[in-house]
Amino acid sequence: MVRRVKVDKIKETSWAYLAGLMDGRGSFRIGTYVSKVKRRCFSTQFLVCTNGKLQLEWLLKTFGGRTRIGGNYKKNSPVYWVCINKDILYLCDNILPYLLLNNKKCEIMIEMRETYSPVSEKGIKGIIPLTDEMISLRMKLHEQLKLLHLDRINRNNLKERLWLDE
Repeated sequence: MVRRVKVDKIKETSWAYLAGLMDGRGSFRIGTYVSKVKRRCFSTQFLVCTNGKLQLEWLLKTFGGRTRIGGNYKKNSPVYWVCINKDILYLCDNILPYLLLNNKKCEIMIEMRETYSPVSEKGIKGIIPLTDEMISLRMKLHEQLKLLHLDRINRNNLKERLWLDE
């Protein structure tokens, strides 16, 4: 179960610490898949990889979310603190001023989450039918984020392939 936290209860230093975790051990993810009713769907994730129990407990207590065990469930498998979908916009908006390395990824995630409609507009089986234009925009954002993940490998190639400015 995902626990939500009220905005006024989170301190500025906590947002800065979370931004540091995202710069060092975090990841912004946009996934795409085809649903059972043959519609293109997208999912978003905001996660931090950690092996520290105290850090994980602090993340859950402060920001809510949930945990996921990575790898093959061995003793030293990494543990992820994960926030999905609705809460991501709120988290991104608050950590963006503190990010040093992942600020462009965060901006893309904000843009992606702003393309989502309120829950009341859901269609068949809770999936909002997307227009071709919306699918195209989301795919573009998905590709931009993917290219930024490759940024460490070849920064020059990234500049040539993408319109992003430093």
